[in-house]
Amino acid sequence: MSFGGRPALVPKEIITSLLARADQNGLISSASTTEVGSEVKLLTGPFADFVAKVDVIEPDRRVWMLIEILGRTTKVCVEGGGWQET
Repeated sequence: MSFGGRPALVPKEIITSLLARADQNGLISSASTTEVGSEVKLLTGPFADFVAKVDVIEPDRRVWMLIEILGRTTKVCVEGGGWQET
């Protein structure tokens, strides 16, 4: 991708998310195997490195996850695969 004849800069978070979805051959599958109840590690955003449990998967690819913050379970929304199954 380029703009004005120059390669576009890609944010580190996007690269991390894509690499997390790639298999050992570097191929990215568009189909997610994540299911409700799966435990995942969040890769991007303010909760990066937190372990979460998938609560709801919506058709628009938004995924609601449960994480524990300060001893309380909190529901957060994560879009587009910013996680890795544990």
